[in-house]
Amino acid sequence: MKFKVDENLPREVIQILVAAGHDSVSALDQDLGGEPDEVLLRICAAEGRAIVTEDLDFADLRRFPPNEHAGIVVFRLRRPGLNAAVEATELLLRQINVDELPGKLIIVESGRFRLREA
Repeated sequence: MKFKVDENLPREVIQILVAAGHDSVSALDQDLGGEPDEVLLRICAAEGRAIVTEDLDFADLRRFPPNEHAGIVVFRLRRPGLNAAVEATELLLRQINVDELPGKLIIVESGRFRLREA
């Protein structure tokens, strides 16, 4: 699976995804920091990449219909920070078949996740 990790998450998230065999890049490394959500998601869709973010705006199914993207993963963490982001990434990889992510919204919370699709 291919991922783009949003600017609001630590680089360790990318490292974990890459170590698990996924093609993963940072939005910042591609000079996409500060881009509007719609632009970022359109670029992700064109690249066939799911976005991984803490930006709760991406969880709006009306704004970002599932059939229009390669997948959205939103980390909704009670205590943001490196450890929580690492735990959320590891939970995602353990619990979800990431190859089935296109067209879906996954909300990863502390110790659990929710799946939304069209």
